Order: sequence, then structure tokens, then C-alpha cells
Amino acid sequence: MTEALEDEPEPERWDAALSESDLRKRADLAWSRDSQLNKAAEEFSELSAAINRSLNGQQERESLLQELVDARVMLWQLELLFTDEELTEELETVLDDLDHRLELFG
Repeated sequence: MTEALEDEPEPERWDAALSESDLRKRADLAWSRDSQLNKAAEEFSELSAAINRSLNGQQERESLLQELVDARVMLWQLELLFTDEELTEELETVLDDLDHRLELFG
């Protein structure tokens, strides 16, 4: 029985040669907007819970890292719902606000 398993091909894995952008676009085409929003909310909730467990000493670093990566992938997917211009404009606003707060702080 073990020999038969050795002959089976390995499951397909993400090919690092594929561009991240292509992979994100394929996922965007595969799942609906609502599906991606629901999945993102789920992954962000799991990350939040993992952060709390980590702060309480109940979570291994590796588990927190796994949740962070899951959330990051969903964040990439959500970025496809907006134009680059929208994202850049909002990011600049937030960074300007942060810069202002840091000036007041220090």
C-alpha cells in the first residue's frame, strides 16, 4: 500500500514562477465579491483571535504567523475590488494623518 502512494503525483502547489498578480486575478475570477468579503471577515476574525491568544501566552508564534498569512492573502484579494488610484489616494491620506499624529507625539 505504501508503494502505491509513492507512485501518486504530488498535489499541485502554487508555482512561485506565477506572478502574484496573476494568482490574485485568477482567485478574483473564481469567487464572487460577496464570497471574498465573507472569507476576508472570517480570516480577519481568526487573526484577531490569534493575536489575543498570543498576548495571553496561549498561542505559539507559528500559529499566529499562519493566521497572519491567511489574512494577508485575503487582503490582497480585497485590493482587487478597488482601483490602484483609490487605494493610493486613501493610503496617502492615512499616512499623512499618521505623520501628523507622530509630529504631535514627538
